[in-house]
Amino acid sequence: MRSRRYPYGLISIDGGLHIGVSVWNGNNHPSVEEIKLTGDEVCASRPDRVHILAWKFDRLLNVLFDKIEITEGVIEDVGLWWGKVPIIRHPSMGPCFAVPVKSRYSMSIIAARKGNTFFTAYIVGALIYVMRTRGIQVSTLTTQEWKANYSKEKIAEKVHAITGEWYDSDHKSDSVGIGLAFKGLL
Repeated sequence: MRSRRYPYGLISIDGGLHIGVSVWNGNNHPSVEEIKLTGDEVCASRPDRVHILAWKFDRLLNVLFDKIEITEGVIEDVGLWWGKVPIIRHPSMGPCFAVPVKSRYSMSIIAARKGNTFFTAYIVGALIYVMRTRGIQVSTLTTQEWKANYSKEKIAEKVHAITGEWYDSDHKSDSVGIGLAFKGLL
């Protein structure tokens, strides 16, 4: 079996209140970390939580930059999705407007109604800013682009099939999946 080439100098990120971070060092076993808030930090204001997560991410990059030159980053974009509900392009609204065929809510829509989607957007924006200030070229992938309608369990299985690793957090396996998808390997 021919071995696959894996990205070198790439950081792939599943952003949110728990941030999965994978750093690719030229093989199929990325270094994987998770950044999360402590008990006291969870109770901080939204701007403070965004700042704390960005600060923790920046500190992690300090450590990583001592070990590997990271030149490229990819992060999951923030958006609304409709789960497994079929989507159609709405003819009267133009080619870029999609609507669900059925009118049931997905977890994404429920999160948006609570304001969590916008909060995640703040976090993702802060992480992009940290990477760009360090000279990392940043790209985004939508959920649909990198995992389509696969469940987190199915993504963990696909990641395991490629890397041989099981991760103890879906944020970690998602960050690996985002990196694999970015390079066309998932």
